[in-house]
Amino acid sequence: MAREPHIAGIEKTEIPLLPDFCNAGTVLIVVISAELLALVLAFSSTDTPRGFWSGLAMISLLTQWIVLGISLVLCLLRTWLNRLNGIQALFLIYGLIIGVTLLMGVGSIVLGKLMGLYDELLVFRPEWFLIKVLGVSGIVGAVLLRYLYVQQQWRLYLQEQARAKVQALQARIRPHFLFNSMNTITSLIRGRPKDAEQAIEDLSELFRASLKAEEFIALRDELGITRSYLDIEHLRIGDRLRVAWSIDEQVDLNMAVPCLSLQPLVENAVYHGIEPSIEGGEIGIAVWKEGNQVCIRVRNPCNEEVRLRKGNHMAQDNIRQRLALSYGQAARLETKELDQAYEIMMCIPLEQDEA
Repeated sequence: MAREPHIAGIEKTEIPLLPDFCNAGTVLIVVISAELLALVLAFSSTDTPRGFWSGLAMISLLTQWIVLGISLVLCLLRTWLNRLNGIQALFLIYGLIIGVTLLMGVGSIVLGKLMGLYDELLVFRPEWFLIKVLGVSGIVGAVLLRYLYVQQQWRLYLQEQARAKVQALQARIRPHFLFNSMNTITSLIRGRPKDAEQAIEDLSELFRASLKAEEFIALRDELGITRSYLDIEHLRIGDRLRVAWSIDEQVDLNMAVPCLSLQPLVENAVYHGIEPSIEGGEIGIAVWKEGNQVCIRVRNPCNEEVRLRKGNHMAQDNIRQRLALSYGQAARLETKELDQAYEIMMCIPLEQDEA
């Protein structure tokens, strides 16, 4: 399945309530946090060094079994729990925490009796021991769930902000694209009316695809938009504009990419690389798979005539911001100025969990 953007994207993505308890890093954080809690409990339960170390050993053993048991249950049920609404999931998770704690507490009492450690493990009656364990677990669990809920709401708020910003950035490109395309058609109306008619048909097909509500489209459609744009520009520029396509067969053309991400880069290549040159030149467009990313490179001529036409890099900055909002650091946009060419490369991750 094509990657769905992490923060801002085509569709509004669901923010999971739980972190991934199947992940070793998450479990490590849980274990360290549990040990810190055991230290606090050990310090508060004894006044002598010997009692501290003995208490720490016993409390750590019980605490680690409880948190590892809870982590295992949440790992196994994570997908199902994340499908529930926030309140349902919170109550169910809280119940699981209490249930696992009760099971481990009873198990520790039974194990202590069997191993003859009853007096060391239980300085209180078994009932009071269970009440203390459940009380600590209940308080810590409530604080943890409150933190997870607030964090989820904050991430949802950031998602909405990012979506609004992506839409604003995208809205800046579309009028610019339309303006340039209409200028091309206007230049053809008097001298080449048939070509102008064909350009209008191409433009209508192009905008039917690009002005949809989706902020992301299939790579196949983005390539189609770019081809339609190049067809329109070829009518205006003629043979001075040459295009070389190279698309790797391993690339999944159905993967989702930001709408109007490639076309503005090709438009820049035409404007800065082909128009200023009397002889014109060739634009190279390459698409290939690189690890867990799909990379797209646009290369245009860059001689002395071309270098005289300076741009403000608005399209590049716009797309770079959209990539950052949608994919974070998993995507990148790089430029490179060679002796006789200028190239820009955009890489987009294939899948969210691989990024």
